[in-house]
Amino acid sequence: MATNKLSLNIPDIMTDCVFRIEDTSVYDKLMPYTCPTVQVMAPGFQDWITFDDTTPITIGKGFVLNLTACDLQLQFNNCGVEFNALSDGVYTVKYSQSPNDRLFVEYDHLRVTAIKKIWYAKLCELKLSACEPTAEVQDKFNELITIGGYIDAAKANVEYCGEVDKGMSLYNYAKKKLDNFQCKLF
Repeated sequence: MATNKLSLNIPDIMTDCVFRIEDTSVYDKLMPYTCPTVQVMAPGFQDWITFDDTTPITIGKGFVLNLTACDLQLQFNNCGVEFNALSDGVYTVKYSQSPNDRLFVEYDHLRVTAIKKIWYAKLCELKLSACEPTAEVQDKFNELITIGGYIDAAKANVEYCGEVDKGMSLYNYAKKKLDNFQCKLF
């Protein structure tokens, strides 16, 4: 029987004002491609933002969406001029085609752009070089690596284990540890 294997890639990108979704589906040439729909629910919201044949952003085979806060209806002023940062958190993304109630995939994606930017800045503050650091610098480096591990564990729990609440708990713990991290070595 002809069928399409729907799949999306939602990469971690460091552009704070863009949420990227890539179609990685395998389409059967014998199966019609009708009524493609992408829906996104932002963290803290209960309503889906829908992209389909009736919206300015349309969906086609192999699509790549670079969605902004305006596209996700999180920003309403100065669209196309100012690009507000999108918050970290769990974004739920659903991709379907006809029959949309039976042919779909749904993903929870933990966006970690903001926390990773802070983490990278703290790594830069260490001023590591290609030699063994002092014990104090090594301790700070180990602490940052541990925090990075908590960020990765948060993503794994949300995206692979299906444990959104546990993932967000780990994210919040990593954020707290990062907020309290002091890089002063003097």
